[in-house]
Amino acid sequence: MGSVGTFVSEQLVQHLKIPIEACEPSTFRAADGGVMLCEQRVPQLKWFIQGHCFVSDAKVLPLKCYDLILGEDWLEDYSPMLVDYKLKTLQFSVEGKTVHLHGVRDNPNVCTPVSASKLKGLLKYGVVSHCIQMIVPSVSQHCSDQD
Repeated sequence: MGSVGTFVSEQLVQHLKIPIEACEPSTFRAADGGVMLCEQRVPQLKWFIQGHCFVSDAKVLPLKCYDLILGEDWLEDYSPMLVDYKLKTLQFSVEGKTVHLHGVRDNPNVCTPVSASKLKGLLKYGVVSHCIQMIVPSVSQHCSDQD
């Protein structure tokens, strides 16, 4: 199940010095099963994406990997929407104008290597849960292994 509310990371709030206000304490369960306590909110958070400006009330949570999570409340505000999961596009109307948003598309033909220092940092901050090293054997190694 997705997020019922819109959330902003406390790290982003602190970094940008965004004004906050207290709210009724509530807890939320993360996808990894962890529980996060929310006691603050940002009313009327102004944010931009792909040339479009939106304003959302957002609860402040200690999000690890995201600056902002748009929830069901935001989706309902801009419904109906046309979603193309294959092309990773989202289309909806705002004040009579059509908004087109484009997600990041995977490119299976490009696999950028991660440096050892970058991987060490990702592991340190818990961003990576599993690490797999893939080695493609050379043709001569592959042939000699079968002899």
